Amino acid sequence: MSHKKLKWIAIEHNEPWQADFVCRMAQYKPEELGFLDETSKDEWTTRRIHGWSKKGRHTQKKQVFIRGRRVSTEALLTLNGIVAGTVVEGSMTRQHSFISLSLL
Repeated sequence: MSHKKLKWIAIEHNEPWQADFVCRMAQYKPEELGFLDETSKDEWTTRRIHGWSKKGRHTQKKQVFIRGRRVSTEALLTLNGIVAGTVVEGSMTRQHSFISLSLL
């Protein structure tokens, strides 16, 4: 026996469903596809929770405790690059989303 890193496999993984999805997506040309993503950032976004220190000593890092201003962004990526995007101060909501508004 040896100690090894576990490989995580999703319980929800379903080969027939995955094959069906691939078949359905194959009907579209690459030019017809777009991928939407949303992200946000504040002063805590890059906060680390683990660190290194000498044995017997605590790990410390000085950083801000105030979250600061949150900025959220949403963008639509196609083969032509980013074709639409929006940035808002605070959290993204349905009324901020350019995609949601265009689908209403």
